[in-house]
Amino acid sequence: MAYILIETDEFKKRFIKLPKDIRLRFEKQFHKVIEDPYSLGDTLKGLNYFRELKNKGYRVYYLI
Repeated sequence: MAYILIETDEFKKRFIKLPKDIRLRFEKQFHKVIEDPYSLGDTLKGLNYFRELKNKGYRVYYLI
C-alpha cells in the first residue's frame, strides 16, 4: 500500500530554500516514506504516528 505525501504551503516555501544536497536527501527519504512511512524516521514522544526525518541539522516532521 502506498501512502500520499501532503505538503503545506509553508513547508514548500521553506523546503525550496534548503541547500540542494539536503533537498535531494529528503526527496529520496520521502519516496521511501510514501512506500512505507514506518521504514524511516524516529518516533516522537512515543507516538508511532508522529515521526521525524533528519539531514545535517535539518528536520522534517510528519504524521501518518
